[in-house]
Parts: sequence; structure tokens; C-alpha cells
Amino acid sequence: MKPFLALEASAGSGKTFALSVRFIAIFLSGADAREITALTFTKKAANEMKERIVQTFLRLEEKGAELAELEQILGAGRDEILAMRDARATHFLESDLKIGTFDS
Repeated sequence: MKPFLALEASAGSGKTFALSVRFIAIFLSGADAREITALTFTKKAANEMKERIVQTFLRLEEKGAELAELEQILGAGRDEILAMRDARATHFLESDLKIGTFDS
């Protein structure tokens, strides 16, 4: 994965999906959650992204599309990804995720 990614697209095109999956992939790859920053333009979008990341992480086994995308990004199988998630869950939940707006 490239260290930086910027997405520009119209509403409903899957930006939040792509960014939330990427955030989780970077975290599962071993990054400290406090060292990952996701930025957007509005507080509403930032809150939506944070909620999506947390819910996807916690309910990954129920998120077929996200799990399939993580399999491709990480080159790992479903069970391996879920084991990685479970092993890092405490750290993730204790971290103050850096998801905000450009001006914050």
C-alpha cells in the first residue's frame, strides 16, 4: 500500500467504504491506530467515517464486502484476518482514532 491516499469522488461513490477498509487494513498490518490519520471536509463526514471504521472493525465477520476487500489488500484469508482483528482488538478500542476535518 502507498503511505498516502486521497480520494475525490461524488456522493455515494464508495469513498467512506474505501477509506474505512484502508484504515482497518493499515491497522491490521501492524500500524499503531494513533499513527493513522483520516481527514475529510465536514464534521458530519468525519463522524460517519469514524462510526463506519469502528462498526466494521467490531462486526467484520458480518461485513462480507469489507472482509473480501481486506482479503485482497492484505493477501490473507478470512480466518486469518479475523484472528488479526481479535489479537489487536483491545489496542484498537483503547485508541483515540484520529479521524477529523482538515481544519481541526
